[in-house]
Amino acid sequence: MEFAVSKKDEAKRTKKKLDISAKAIIDNIVFSEKDAMAYYKVGNVTYDFLSTSMKEGLAQRILVGLGSLIDKNGKQDTLDCHLIITTVPLNVVAWKDQMIERAKKWGGDTPHFLRYVQQQAEYLYVNEFSTKTTIIGVSLGRRGALDTKALNPFDIGVKESINTLKKWGNKLLMVPGEEITSDDERIFKNREAGFFDVLSMGALKAQRLSTEDLIILMKRPFHPAMPIPRLETSYDSRVGAGELVRELYHIIENKYRFCKITQELDFGEEGLKPVTGYRATLSFSKFPKYIDYPHGSPPFLYLPLQLGVDCTIYSRFKLLSNAKMKKDIERKKKDSADQIDNAANTQTATSQLVNPDMEMINNIEDLSEIAELVHSDRMPWVQGNYRIVIEASTEERLRKIISFIRQEYENYEIVLNWTAGDQKDLLLEQMPGDKTRMTSFTQTTNLEMLATSGMNFSSEVGDVIWDGKKE
Repeated sequence: MEFAVSKKDEAKRTKKKLDISAKAIIDNIVFSEKDAMAYYKVGNVTYDFLSTSMKEGLAQRILVGLGSLIDKNGKQDTLDCHLIITTVPLNVVAWKDQMIERAKKWGGDTPHFLRYVQQQAEYLYVNEFSTKTTIIGVSLGRRGALDTKALNPFDIGVKESINTLKKWGNKLLMVPGEEITSDDERIFKNREAGFFDVLSMGALKAQRLSTEDLIILMKRPFHPAMPIPRLETSYDSRVGAGELVRELYHIIENKYRFCKITQELDFGEEGLKPVTGYRATLSFSKFPKYIDYPHGSPPFLYLPLQLGVDCTIYSRFKLLSNAKMKKDIERKKKDSADQIDNAANTQTATSQLVNPDMEMINNIEDLSEIAELVHSDRMPWVQGNYRIVIEASTEERLRKIISFIRQEYENYEIVLNWTAGDQKDLLLEQMPGDKTRMTSFTQTTNLEMLATSGMNFSSEVGDVIWDGKKE
């Protein structure tokens, strides 16, 4: 894992290690030095052809599914989550095989039909048809933390509870590293099973990601505007730091507003050739105060797909319990009251009438509105950042796509901010097992905003492609 800083003199190029957080993968769980996070593929749902009432019902089911992730009884205040929305090329070979297999059942696999299917397959491949994939990651907690469930003497006995407490005491003297202990694996797999039960039900219809799926998901950011990377070898359910180093090799030039990445790709008989791609990460920095779903603007995470722009959208967010939101609001109310008192003591009555602090007034009004919502609805709230990753084969095309997508979002009063100097950090932030690295545009909203964002909406029609697995 190397990070190359570009300079005018190529001979003086210096190389540094890229600070990738992930240290190991077991099944669908990614371990960093301090944390563990489980990843799932969320089922897509058709959106465009639904009636208004059906769209509203769909959002309500997604809302309930997301809200069930956090304990409504106040035992859990926050839950870190990771959302990745990306596109993958259509498996043209699987589609072709499926068409031919079905035609055999009624004797339709004639030379004319086979030629027609071949022409269709070539069309799909040349025009790079793709499908949408939505991934959600859920934090399983910190490594080395005390597992209180394993201390219940009624469940496991007094002796075993004491042994568990001793083990945890010894862990306090150690720093978690790349090695995943059997205790870590057992604890986090038990927690993962609980989240899977929630996510696999209802509108989310989540499935566990395989270890190889996760590795490919980690490799994708280093292959902008390139074919899906192949794995160096096949893997079972476990991958260590050494294997990740081998899979995530890359050469990056960290420019001011984008990353330029070069990979050696295999072109068959032509052998290995260097291919360069460009990627830039933009942040959602402003949303309209009210979103009229489904009558107003398109769902903001679904808009790029409607525009035909192949991109990756990701978010790192926290689910905040209703109880925590109430506490935060009360604290902010006190802070606002103190500001008003300070303003009253430092300004004359005349100056307050002529130059009222409109920002302070707006903040107080927003707090009152949020407080009313929190007390009327026990659903969690969302606090996080939303990013969109644009990729292109040239710098010129990258800038054109960015200009187009920003203008389209501005039509709906949504601002995309193209920040400078932090593109490498935002690349790392996208990767499974990483963390929030830039907090400048943190948004706090009710859960309805995420449920109606279109994170797993699609325009898919027709039969499901077997993709090598007949259902």
